[in-house]
Amino acid sequence: MTSATSEQLRAAVVGAGFVGAIHARALSDHPSVDLIAVCGRTLPKTEALASAHGAVARSSVDELMHKDAPDLVCVCTGNDQHLEPTLRSLEGGAHVFVEKPMAFRLDQARRMI
Repeated sequence: MTSATSEQLRAAVVGAGFVGAIHARALSDHPSVDLIAVCGRTLPKTEALASAHGAVARSSVDELMHKDAPDLVCVCTGNDQHLEPTLRSLEGGAHVFVEKPMAFRLDQARRMI
């Protein structure tokens, strides 16, 4: 992880599984990004992933948005679990990248955009 500057994006990953780990590595390796937090349901797994990238672990998206206020959130949860973290992140003022598929239902996809 690099130290944050005013030009760096403050990023977070929601989902500490396989795909979340890929995103965490890509974000932490990018010179214009400061990976600040990883959010997940299983705290030991979330803490391990966050620690590996010099980030903090959070157990809820609300906590993440309140305490860390990231500029960018990558939603890497299970395919059927994208809606709530996406909406919470958008409501918190973050830009959001959602793993595919965005949603299984059109009404959920419309709420996200």
